[in-house]
Amino acid sequence: MDLKGSAMALRDILGLTCEPIAVKFFEDLLPLDGFELPSGRRYCQVLMGAREGQRLLLNADNISCPAAASAQGLRQGKTRSKNGE
Repeated sequence: MDLKGSAMALRDILGLTCEPIAVKFFEDLLPLDGFELPSGRRYCQVLMGAREGQRLLLNADNISCPAAASAQGLRQGKTRSKNGE
């Protein structure tokens, strides 16, 4: 099955209302033809852009969501004590 057929099958099986997208994690940020390195974007904004066909890259310098940056290992997250302070 080709990529388009796989995407259609995934949509049908999961009942998706939009096309599935892909996320790939790289150890090193290499220049990639056809991809944009936007400034100040949140992870969820990049996912929404991908759903519309945009090809975007995020790194520690241009991701604006601290929680997503920490969860993906791009930045060290803030630690909280047991009492939440």
